[in-house]
Amino acid sequence: VTMGFGSLAAMSVMETQYKDNMNEEEAISLVCNSIKAGVFNDLGSGSNIDYTIITEHGVRQVRGSEKPDGQHKIARDTVERNDVKKLRANIKLPKGFGAFPPGTTITVGEEYVETF
Repeated sequence: VTMGFGSLAAMSVMETQYKDNMNEEEAISLVCNSIKAGVFNDLGSGSNIDYTIITEHGVRQVRGSEKPDGQHKIARDTVERNDVKKLRANIKLPKGFGAFPPGTTITVGEEYVETF
């Protein structure tokens, strides 16, 4: 089962690479490849690969095993929930980005038509 952002891309990997009787190493590889597909094919996906191994011997969580999108410069626990200032401070935009002079978008007119 795949869920959330990137789930369609992850599901396609699961469906094409899954096989019965996989060993733990093969299963981990499948899960990581599925998550990577989600990260690379959906802009809303996160950037870390976290997974949980559940066996008859117990549960083991693996967090941040890979950072496939290169965003490893921002440590996972340095940003408080809903604190976007620290994230925005790490974004480097080209000089002049977003500065569009008046007239950039061609308009047909300035008449406002109420449709309701």
